[in-house]
Amino acid sequence: MKAKSLLTALALSALLATTALAGDEHGHSADSAAAGDWGPMGPPAELSEVMYMVGNWEGDVAMKMAPDAPWTKSKATTSCETILGGGALRQHFMGEVMGMPLEGWYTMTFDRQEGQYEATWIDNMACRESTSHGNFVDGTLVLTGIDIHNGQTMHMRYTTNKISDDKYDWVMEQSMDGENWFDGMKISYTRVSDAR
Repeated sequence: MKAKSLLTALALSALLATTALAGDEHGHSADSAAAGDWGPMGPPAELSEVMYMVGNWEGDVAMKMAPDAPWTKSKATTSCETILGGGALRQHFMGEVMGMPLEGWYTMTFDRQEGQYEATWIDNMACRESTSHGNFVDGTLVLTGIDIHNGQTMHMRYTTNKISDDKYDWVMEQSMDGENWFDGMKISYTRVSDAR
């Protein structure tokens, strides 16, 4: 009986050791974590490409609800700052949609594991979080995601194009099928003060 208990204990110890050495889904073991072998940490270098967004901005907004609808124009303000020790950007947006106040929070970072920028958006109207991801294409940041509007799945594409240190354009495109797109919102931002 003692021999059987000893064999069970040895088998359990071997299983625990194998699990620790195997590590997590990214191949990091307990030993490598203790040795500091987790790869790069802290602010991703790729965020330097979007740091020009940090500061306070005024936006000229044009929006339409359907491809054949007329453009409606309004004004917006946004304030962008670094958070988490420079590991992410957080933006506070204030504007309006159809005469109603629109307030939203936007966060963005660069995911080293996936090799792409990732962003989240939540506002006081939809009260749900949407996510997008992507990279630079010919000097323009292009993020894509799937959202839901009135129960319908909508493909979304967001492009951010730096014009200068004090100006950038942002465009939101929408598509029902992921092939036929229309511009739903365009914002031309101008810096009003530097919060860096």
